[in-house]
Amino acid sequence: MFFKRGFKHNTNYSIVQSQKRFLKNFRAMGPRFEQTDFDLQPQPDPAIKLIANTPIRFSNQSVVSCNGGNGSLGHPKIYINLNKNEPVSCGYCGICFQRIL
Repeated sequence: MFFKRGFKHNTNYSIVQSQKRFLKNFRAMGPRFEQTDFDLQPQPDPAIKLIANTPIRFSNQSVVSCNGGNGSLGHPKIYINLNKNEPVSCGYCGICFQRIL
């Protein structure tokens, strides 16, 4: 059909198809990771430590809103009451807000 006359398409894929192409079943042998010492693996800071290092956002208003970022990357918009004179954190992202008296 699409082949030249006298040329037959080889449908037997279990043999070597060319001189440079071999079957790749040898890659699945052996362990995937040989190094299992977790002290040598990268250990990034947990998110709770990173949020604790962010500065408190001060506001003159008694109610502030937090949406966790830009648009669809954040969380649902919530309103936080700042009537007390202490930092209040967002329940979704942990960002702290405080009212200036």
